[in-house]
Amino acid sequence: TIGSCLGSCLALTAFVKAYSDVVKLPEAELQPTDIGDFVRDCAGFLASMCPSGITLRTETEGCATVGLDPMLMERVMVNGVKNAVESIGDRTGEITVRAAGRSIEITDDGPGLSPEAAGRVFTPFFSTKRADRGLGLMLVGDVLRKHKATYSLRTATVDGHPRTTLRITF
Repeated sequence: TIGSCLGSCLALTAFVKAYSDVVKLPEAELQPTDIGDFVRDCAGFLASMCPSGITLRTETEGCATVGLDPMLMERVMVNGVKNAVESIGDRTGEITVRAAGRSIEITDDGPGLSPEAAGRVFTPFFSTKRADRGLGLMLVGDVLRKHKATYSLRTATVDGHPRTTLRITF
């Protein structure tokens, strides 16, 4: 029918746009950056992404200076907080962005991910959300590989509640 054809065309258009955004990812221009300063510089914008009812906290402690491309890493931070906001959904919640040593962590108190989903989230087009998604964390993985960083996304139970953390180590 015309409706299903239109839906398929819109999905294909979204796919092509998302794919072209990923393909155009520039090379990382690494510059010495204190990751604590970087997180503090991003904090205001990241907090503005959180709807009422979701609080964003930042913590910085003993941060190292690492080779970092601030423009590309801002994409990582935005995507990480966007995913955390979507995980929490319509309820109240908290996101913590923590920089310590050579690591940055973005933790949310949403419902969490299954181990199977956590193992697949950096795979192209895998999503726990709508079917037209799934490139955001693939992009994050590409940026982090350009930084030669290690990264993971895991859910752990803390005080009886799930906490999902995107951990990046330079």
